[in-house]
Amino acid sequence: MEDNTERNIYSNEEFQALVADCSEKARVSITVFSAFIKLNAIKWLDQHISTRPEIKIIARWRPEDLAFKASDLEVYEFCQARGWRFGIDVSLHSKAFIFDSSSVLLGSANLTDRGLSISNEGNLEMGTVIKPTIADLERLKTLEEKVFWMNDDIYNELALEVKGMNIDRPKIPSWSPELSKRLEPAVEFLWVNELLHSSPESLLWPDFDDSDQLHDINLLGLVIGSYQDETAIKRAFLTSRMYLWFKFQLAKEDGNSYTNFGWLTEKLHNALLDDPPPQRSGIKQYVADFVEWLKEFAVEEIEITNHQRTISFNLKRSTS
Repeated sequence: MEDNTERNIYSNEEFQALVADCSEKARVSITVFSAFIKLNAIKWLDQHISTRPEIKIIARWRPEDLAFKASDLEVYEFCQARGWRFGIDVSLHSKAFIFDSSSVLLGSANLTDRGLSISNEGNLEMGTVIKPTIADLERLKTLEEKVFWMNDDIYNELALEVKGMNIDRPKIPSWSPELSKRLEPAVEFLWVNELLHSSPESLLWPDFDDSDQLHDINLLGLVIGSYQDETAIKRAFLTSRMYLWFKFQLAKEDGNSYTNFGWLTEKLHNALLDDPPPQRSGIKQYVADFVEWLKEFAVEEIEITNHQRTISFNLKRSTS
């Protein structure tokens, strides 16, 4: 008997059925944001696409994701063979399935066997479906502006480095400085929710009643085991949108400007696409917090000089 009960929240199997149904009905476009993507899952998605819509697949693809096989390298080759665009966003934490700009499926499920319960065993996930407004679609469009769209040359370099990691097994998997630089997007603008709202010390013993700390935990994609892990926090910070934006601004100046606290405050003010909430004391508070993050985690890449009344920043020569 058909169940016609109206639902707002869907379990694993129900969410999987929604993805399959929307994929079959899509006529114009399908866009998937998923931090982790496995080859078997994207093959499953392909089986449920009955027409030829424009398809974009975006994964996180940090070095540890590929070295530890949370995501599969072969996904790019699969997308290429079908004429789908494949991109990466190293700060990606969201999971969203967007169909024809008319239905958006949001939830905790990645495009993996376990995330969508494609195999017999699955994670405990939940999701929901919304009809996006124009404002929602504009916000989703800005997510795509953060994406580095993969090409064969970069993919071959990346695959070679993953192969080397699997042989050498470094304690902390990372891309070479040359590849990291090529993968970094040119970040020109930011939303307030992409800014760090607290100090790095606060995440070593977080308070979930503090909305600023909770924001930063979610922004950096940290899990319970990461809160006292300085290596995990540092890695998340160095791939955050705000830090990439900051490095891009420094690179543009190339020593031709006095890049001090006031300079950073003005740059951030001009880069924001929305306004800070009224409970914050303005842009300067965000900059002050960000400077603490730089001092804690970015001294290998950023030269920080204290002056009598201010502080200045420069990219170190090895990262410029």
